[in-house]
Amino acid sequence: MNQIDEHVGVSPFSSTGLATIALTGRPPITVVTQAVETATDLLGGYLRPGRGETGDGAPIRTPGATSDGNDPSTGGILERSVGSRPGRLLVISGDYGTGKTHLANYLLRQAHRQRGWAAQQPQPQIVAHCGYVMATSGGFERLYRDLLASFHRDELAQTVDDSYADIVADALDSLDSTKDIAIALRSGQVGAAEVVEDLDLIDSLLARQLRTELGKIAKRAGLGQAARSDEFGDALALLLLQREQLGDAVWDWLGGGAPSPTLTSRGIVHPIQGEEMALQALGVFAYLFGRSRHRLVLAIDELDRILMAPDRPQTPVAERFRRLLETFDAAGAFLIVAALPDLFEKLGGSAGRRPGQWVDLEPFTQGEIGNLITQVHSDGRLEPFTDDAPELIRAITGGTPRSVIRLCFRAWQLKIDRKLAIISPDVIVAAARAQADFPTLTVVRNDIRSILQKLRLSFRRQYWHPGVFKLIDFWVTRESSGASCAIVIRNSVVTESDVKALIDLAEDLHLAPGEGSGRHLGASVSTLLVITGHLRVGFRERVIGAFESEPIQYGMYDFSGELGGAITRALAGTGGQHPEDALLQLQAGIGRLAVQQAHSQDYLDRLALRLDELNGTISQIPAALRESAPARASRLPSGQQTLSPPVQRLFDQVRRSLDRLLNTTSVFRAEFDPTIPLADLLSRRERLWPWLEAPRFYQTVGALTTVRDLVVAFETAVTGFFAHHHTAASGSAGADDVAGLRRICESYDMVLDHMRLFDLADHPVTLDAEPDSTDLAIRDWLDRWQSARDQLQDLGAAVIQTALPLSSVDDGQG
Repeated sequence: MNQIDEHVGVSPFSSTGLATIALTGRPPITVVTQAVETATDLLGGYLRPGRGETGDGAPIRTPGATSDGNDPSTGGILERSVGSRPGRLLVISGDYGTGKTHLANYLLRQAHRQRGWAAQQPQPQIVAHCGYVMATSGGFERLYRDLLASFHRDELAQTVDDSYADIVADALDSLDSTKDIAIALRSGQVGAAEVVEDLDLIDSLLARQLRTELGKIAKRAGLGQAARSDEFGDALALLLLQREQLGDAVWDWLGGGAPSPTLTSRGIVHPIQGEEMALQALGVFAYLFGRSRHRLVLAIDELDRILMAPDRPQTPVAERFRRLLETFDAAGAFLIVAALPDLFEKLGGSAGRRPGQWVDLEPFTQGEIGNLITQVHSDGRLEPFTDDAPELIRAITGGTPRSVIRLCFRAWQLKIDRKLAIISPDVIVAAARAQADFPTLTVVRNDIRSILQKLRLSFRRQYWHPGVFKLIDFWVTRESSGASCAIVIRNSVVTESDVKALIDLAEDLHLAPGEGSGRHLGASVSTLLVITGHLRVGFRERVIGAFESEPIQYGMYDFSGELGGAITRALAGTGGQHPEDALLQLQAGIGRLAVQQAHSQDYLDRLALRLDELNGTISQIPAALRESAPARASRLPSGQQTLSPPVQRLFDQVRRSLDRLLNTTSVFRAEFDPTIPLADLLSRRERLWPWLEAPRFYQTVGALTTVRDLVVAFETAVTGFFAHHHTAASGSAGADDVAGLRRICESYDMVLDHMRLFDLADHPVTLDAEPDSTDLAIRDWLDRWQSARDQLQDLGAAVIQTALPLSSVDDGQG
């Protein structure tokens, strides 16, 4: 988030709260917390020059090196130079939105100030090489290629040239007359090629030594796991020749491409492919960029995507990560890893221990939120926020940096939209309710519906509970045990009235009588709360007490797993519990049963009253329709008796998808086609008879036919609605129109939800498949069914969004 002119008519806060990863340009605002100070101090210590890096010309020796520069353990100047200091591992640990990416890039920007490898800039004493990579499910191979892409080719060539300079300086160290030249080489004041030419040194011998020692580094980087070390040394040494064609070939090879004829003629024949080669290449970069007078600062973000990928065996992945840490430590590199708090614990074994230096990110305090707000002004003012704004913002967001920034953005935007002078607590609360980046209730409901279908549970959507006289977002039942689970969805719970309404609903559900065939008063009913927005600090304990479970925060990460596990536990009853826990639950259930019995008559009375009101309303509908018919007819444009083309296309697309699944018509027509040879017809019949004799065939065809009938009835209802409720020439929709169409679409959704469509995937209909292509035909049918099911589930919401202007569609976010 950058400082901007306060008079600009936009919010100075980021709308997403996501970190800026560019290392150049104006730096975003950073609130200096204890974690930031700790991490900055650690990086500062790493970047400080050590002995032999300050221009005094002292060659770097490892323990055990002899006075003549020969190291019996390593045998090379480059290997000695990388062993002079240990590497650093900084783990930035925190939950989603706590600022892990922001801190990692803040540190990279600090190191970037000492980058200095460009030819136009004077060479500094310490050259920092900075890289940022976002881990993906592609593993370490993709990680290496992304890292390579973050560096410039000239940067790598300059590093190899500096390595060559160290070798030349090492050769000149033995003579007093050339010591000053060796000092100038090591400090970067003169280039190696210039010195070799001026002193008439044998450059072929020095270049061969460079190739040899680069190969030793590659072997060391491979930790004995990869055997193509000589190819790394030869390829990197070619960068010294400074030929454009060679440089392009080497760079392409390093990026994983096949070696060019130019490289194969020089013995480089294997591409860098696979996890093992990628790990070795990462190690080579660590050694080159982490050697004397150079520093490598690499940030790996979202490491969980590699280490905890569901399709990767965890033991090999953990072992490879351990090797990566060992290599970077031995190379003297600074590795920044951003990960979730329990990442290493999940890995287990030796990798499960917390290695390196850890920085645990905490939510912003009230003072830090105030600091964030004041930094948008050059003079450090809190305005237009009031003095109590930081406390309220922390209470609503819990202090999570991303949520704080998003709420500040929305509050400031409301100030602009409403032309307000200040951002008062009322504005902040309104911003929390209407935050645009929250998912709509339609999106959340569709996700929950998919989760329930995958669990193969019976459920009702938008269920009107007769005991509490309120709509419940989802009512889930397990027929075998009679257990029920109510899922309640709320946007933001930020005011006292919000939390009180939730508590009242939870109590009503706990005390509500059972319903349905075979059910009884006091049947097990659990309640789950899903929050799509903010849950104010201090309300969580009260909500947990009312719902007897933690609220589930809707998000893009593991919402499916959290909700699925909560539903499974809620419907499990006392199964698997400790006997004492089961007894306590039984006692609590008996207590609730007593209360339910005491209140059952009250509920029945309320239900009778409600039914009387409904009967009275229903009896008035025919007369009301007759009276309003002329007015409705006058509002209907001439000839407007069909759906608009966009809405019609929605229904046509669904029908076509269902027709592709129901291929019975085309198959049966072939039975009466005289042009088909008799032999082919008999062959088709041999494949057809088993299908026609299988009960599952009729189950699938019958279900698809029923679904098609539902779509036709839905289309007829929508067409009739617009024939009677279309507004006048403006084309805008009134409140009654929106409510009426929404009711039709919700009815369609609820009927569709009760169809056990997930069972159809077990019984594909492939009547016209050839004998040798049955498996392919089944896969094709399943793909078609998946596409059709998605269209069916989205049809209700799509009709509302397409048929009515966006300004008239209320998605329930208030």
